[in-house]
Amino acid sequence: MAGRPAFQPTRQQRDLVATAAGGGATQQAIALALGLTVPTLRKCFPEELQHGAARRRLEVLLSLFAAARRGRAGAARRYLAHRPERFQASR
Repeated sequence: MAGRPAFQPTRQQRDLVATAAGGGATQQAIALALGLTVPTLRKCFPEELQHGAARRRLEVLLSLFAAARRGRAGAARRYLAHRPERFQASR
């Protein structure tokens, strides 16, 4: 007896997961929106959950910077209010 076919994520779903994770959505909320279980989400979207979220947040930060350079005062304030993550240098 054959089981259910393996889930194959689309490019659109990959973008959605990266965007949602970057916006702070929980894995449970993302899985629910896609009609998946959390383990399937983690199995099929590891890159988007780990690195895609950071990329999306960087894209937003770059957009804020571009808007600030065009004289948008609100964008400048939001850009300057951003607190980058602090990394300790390994020795």
